[in-house]
Amino acid sequence: MRLACRLAPVGDMSVEIVDAAIAWRDLREDEYTPVPLPPEPSGIGTSSTGLGVAVDLGTTEIRVTVWDLPRRRGLGGCVGPNPQSTFGADVLSRLGTASWTGEDAAIVGRVARDAVGDAIGYVLRREQLDRSQVCRVVIVGNSAMLALLTESGYDALLEPDNWAREIDCHVSDARAWVRAWGLPESARVEVARPLAGFVGSDLLADVLATGMIEGTGKTLLLDLGTNTEIAVWDGTVLWVTSTPGGPAFESCGTDFGVPAEAGAVYRAIPGDASGGFACDVIGAEAPRGLCGSALVDVVACLVRDGRLKRTGNFAPEVGDDGVVIVEGEPDLVLRKRDVDAFQRAKAATGAGTLSLLEEAGVPPSDLERVCICGAFGRFLDVSNAQRVGLLPGDVAFERFEMWGNAALAGCELLLFAPEGGAAVERLRTRARLLNLAQVPAFDDRFVENLYLEPAGETRIAGGEPA
Repeated sequence: MRLACRLAPVGDMSVEIVDAAIAWRDLREDEYTPVPLPPEPSGIGTSSTGLGVAVDLGTTEIRVTVWDLPRRRGLGGCVGPNPQSTFGADVLSRLGTASWTGEDAAIVGRVARDAVGDAIGYVLRREQLDRSQVCRVVIVGNSAMLALLTESGYDALLEPDNWAREIDCHVSDARAWVRAWGLPESARVEVARPLAGFVGSDLLADVLATGMIEGTGKTLLLDLGTNTEIAVWDGTVLWVTSTPGGPAFESCGTDFGVPAEAGAVYRAIPGDASGGFACDVIGAEAPRGLCGSALVDVVACLVRDGRLKRTGNFAPEVGDDGVVIVEGEPDLVLRKRDVDAFQRAKAATGAGTLSLLEEAGVPPSDLERVCICGAFGRFLDVSNAQRVGLLPGDVAFERFEMWGNAALAGCELLLFAPEGGAAVERLRTRARLLNLAQVPAFDDRFVENLYLEPAGETRIAGGEPA
């Protein structure tokens, strides 16, 4: 796909689409694990004789898989960057751009729709599949991405009064999408509705994939990313919320950040006595940068050896130049601004998690499962994440489950679900949304969680932590 260059003036501002091709790549086995489909076909799976497409529209990346519906067999998939990043790394920047004028909203929406169509075409061509056989496309995503995709409801998300209300992300002309993607007129496009506010259908897909409400055990689910979504199952009610996790979790917001793909350092451990690091790199290639899981490792290691204080400041002997993580051309260096970005992301996540657990009446020590979802969580070292306060510290290691991209797996379940997304609608009846903007203690919790220490650790009275 190549995005045509366009400049749309809006007062003193403008929308620019950069002329750049999207580099799609095949989904790797280590980043995506389909969940078993129900044993007996039902709904669309019983009557369709064509191909189905599942789409996870993320803030940073888009993931697509194509399925043989009657045989209930996956045929292939791909992942690539969401080109809407040209309008900003975070969802609020993109929503703000779309809200300038209706024309700007059309540009932002078209970029995402074109990318989805291009990804579908990439998989169909690679697997030598016939476009005319595609009969159903199901899309999940966070509320902002779906609102921008459909050009519906995006302005509502900019008003805090709407953050606890359902966002209307209806598809006004699905036939136009089908034609633009080169699919048959009979193909159906279904955008799974967000729950409310910034809690999207990707979180509901996570819940389906992990089966977190199928038992009575108390469960926490974290979908860590630019828009972090959180769910707690207390055995009866599904409590949900979202918080701006920040782009540091998804390769943006730091000088050396890269997606979790070939060439990315995904794990870092202390190396030799000189203070260096031994790094694991995806694809065993030369390191190009660090993905989010390695950033957690580096911060935790530096805190442990004293080179980084719990306040986020480097020790005096480190100086202002930061710490070299990987030597090369150029060196990969952790600087103070990178630590700041990480602290803000993890503080928002920690404060949101504690607030939701309190609302649900579930102490962290009572959790029987903690499901970590999203590309960021695929390689996450739980002990390091607990050490710096990203994950609850009062939970035993064996209770953590790494799910990777559960939203895509849940979307595939919806692809085979009965007509109308009845599975998602059942989740809606069990869910209660917590609007963190209305939680008085959230701001104080956010400040407390800026410290690089286990969540809930008592700090030294009357002063800063050591």
